[in-house]
Amino acid sequence: MTFPDPPNSLQAVPGPLPAGSLAPDRLDLLLETLAQNGYASLPDFLSQDTTAALLGELHTLFQAGKAHAAGIGLGNDYRVLPTVRNDTILWLDPANLPPAQAVYWQALEDLRLRLNHRYFLGLTDYESHFAQYPPGGFYKRHLDVFRGKGRRRISSVFYLNFPWSSVDGGQLRLYLPGDQTETWVDILPLAGSLVVFDSQTIEHEVLPALRPRASLAGWLRSA
Repeated sequence: MTFPDPPNSLQAVPGPLPAGSLAPDRLDLLLETLAQNGYASLPDFLSQDTTAALLGELHTLFQAGKAHAAGIGLGNDYRVLPTVRNDTILWLDPANLPPAQAVYWQALEDLRLRLNHRYFLGLTDYESHFAQYPPGGFYKRHLDVFRGKGRRRISSVFYLNFPWSSVDGGQLRLYLPGDQTETWVDILPLAGSLVVFDSQTIEHEVLPALRPRASLAGWLRSA
């Protein structure tokens, strides 16, 4: 992922630097790793209490029948294809956020502002949905940008799974672009951890899990 070099002086950057929901050194490490590698993973992005509350909100909404089968594509190209992905999703409504969702949304808004401040990415907004995979659930390899629609710049996934280990499966596999041979990294969906990556260059998939798997997927977008 290619980001502009950060400015030499904060005085050269317009606007205030947002306080953020993380310690500055942890947030700086996240941004630097994302810029260098095209992806970054950070444990304990939100508190365990907030993470548990988000999982509770997911369960309440899904049990009330608010969620629906996920699809692929956009507009006339939209299709539900269980052979490609078989998760169930519910989009967050930024105008009507319960308490835990409001904390999560603000944390990602802080991240958006930090990225713009440091790398001038021109990120204008954020979209996000809950996602729940059944045992054996998966999402085949794909890229997070729609054909002819390049607004998504940075993908994010925040995990809600208490507890989780490698024997449970369900890893997020990121395929890293390379000059010669393809490499990948597998990330466990541990509760409280955030993964961010370049929406436009990093293909990825959700590997099958032995247990239900819950997360918040989202995208920081440009105009």
